[in-house]
Amino acid sequence: MVDSSNEGRPGFIMLDLGTGDSWRRLTQDPSVLRVQQDLPSYMSRPRYYNELGMPIGYQQEGLDGIQLTPDGSRVYYSPLTSNYLYSIPSVNLRARDSDPLAELAAHSNISHHGQRGANANGFEGDSNGLIYQLMPTENGVYYYAPADLQTHGLVEDPRIIWPDSASIGFDGYFYMNINQVRSYYSDCFQVSC
Repeated sequence: MVDSSNEGRPGFIMLDLGTGDSWRRLTQDPSVLRVQQDLPSYMSRPRYYNELGMPIGYQQEGLDGIQLTPDGSRVYYSPLTSNYLYSIPSVNLRARDSDPLAELAAHSNISHHGQRGANANGFEGDSNGLIYQLMPTENGVYYYAPADLQTHGLVEDPRIIWPDSASIGFDGYFYMNINQVRSYYSDCFQVSC
């Protein structure tokens, strides 16, 4: 699970469903932190974070999108407010706190896959190992192909307003949740929210 933590302590929360034990990994690692003063554009308009009773600022959300590879060996991830893609061997996340080197090993084994061109929200993967990234700033979906180490565009459409999560169904179709955050953000700057 991810802790997106607007308070500034994002990281992974691991849960053993058999025992109920939980532990954290990569808390406040630079790869899970929000990008300071990131100003994304949605619907071709710069968007500041504007919450009722709070000063106008920047989105604070860190670690958000995650995806496990088909063989379970690696987890791809990124903060919402970042244009970068990272991954880590899943064994480093599963290591328990009883291992005194667990956190150090996790920080040491992060892979940086470079920029992908925009902020991304939810992730999904397929049996070919492609990592789909839902791009709210681009009204679309990109995918990272480990075979060529590049991010590619899959689909862009103005009706895809803030894609958040996705799933590939048993029927082979790609389903995604469209949050349509547009109405809140569009109105926020013309009237009092």
